[in-house]
Amino acid sequence: DASLSPLVYAARQDGAALLDDKGRLHIAMAILKPPPEARADEEQDKGARHTTAAQISSVSGAAVLVVSEDGPISIYSKGTRVLRIMG
Repeated sequence: DASLSPLVYAARQDGAALLDDKGRLHIAMAILKPPPEARADEEQDKGARHTTAAQISSVSGAAVLVVSEDGPISIYSKGTRVLRIMG
């Protein structure tokens, strides 16, 4: 849809959208593969999106936002979910 902003378009696709601290989109539809040393405090039973988000946040220093297929939005920081918004 040509009327969508690039950020909205990227958020609707599979994979990750990577933004910088100013909100500029750098990569869309990226597949994230945490390194073997990445750990997550929780969410191991919540599925690949949540596990990967927790692991990436544990090694990157970034806050990671996950939009679940069933609606809730979660934010992870340092390997732990810090916010969940029910959809």
